[in-house]
Amino acid sequence: MRLEHRMLEKELMEGEEAEAYAGSDFSIPHNAFVDHFIELFPDFTEGLVADVGCGSCDPTIRLAKKLQGLTITGIDGSDKMLELARKAIDKEGLVDRVRLIKRILPDITGLSGIFDAIISNSWLHQVHEVEKALPTMAELAKRGAILMGMDLFRPVSTERAHELVAMHAKGAPEQMKVDFYNSLLAALTPTELVAELKKAGLGHLAVEVVSDRHMIFYGRR
Repeated sequence: MRLEHRMLEKELMEGEEAEAYAGSDFSIPHNAFVDHFIELFPDFTEGLVADVGCGSCDPTIRLAKKLQGLTITGIDGSDKMLELARKAIDKEGLVDRVRLIKRILPDITGLSGIFDAIISNSWLHQVHEVEKALPTMAELAKRGAILMGMDLFRPVSTERAHELVAMHAKGAPEQMKVDFYNSLLAALTPTELVAELKKAGLGHLAVEVVSDRHMIFYGRR
C-alpha cells in the first residue's frame, strides 16, 4: 500500500516502551548522527547545546563524549525517558555537562534564544504538529546558531517499511519491530520536511537523505 500521508503514533514514550527503546542498540545511527554533526560543523567545539526530544540521551551522551567543550541541555516531555537518561548520564560521569529539563514544546519558558546549537535525533516523526514544533525549536537558538536534526523518512509503501524492519531490526524484540514500523509510517518525507521548514521560516536549511531510512536537516538560524 502506498503511504501518501503520515500515520501518527503517540508523541511520548512511557513505561515499558521507553525501557525497551532505551535498552536497544542504536549505535550505528546514533554514531552517524554525531559524525554528521562534526563533519558539517567542524569548528563548533564548545558552547551551549539543546537536544530537543532527547529521550534516553544516547546520542546526546555520544556527542558530549566526542566534543568535551560542549554543555548540553536535554529536553523531553517523558518522565520515564528522563529517568532513564539521568541514569545513563550518571553512569558516564557527565552530570556536570549534561542537564535535563522536562518540557513539551511549544513550552520553552526560560530557554528562548540562549543556545549556540540546537539538535534533535529521531524526534520529528513523533511530533503531531510539526508546524508548531519547528519554529519553537528555532526560538531556542541564538541568531546564527547551529540547527541540525536527523530523523527517519517515510518510505513509499508499507511493503518497503516491512523490508526496512526486516533489514534493520533483525533479532530485535517484537515490540521494537512494531515500534520501528510505526515510526516509519509516522515520519515525514524529505519533500514534506522541506515544505515544513519553509512554513517555519527555515527554508534556508538544507535537507539531505543520508541512508536508506534517515534524513538530516541543517544550517544556522
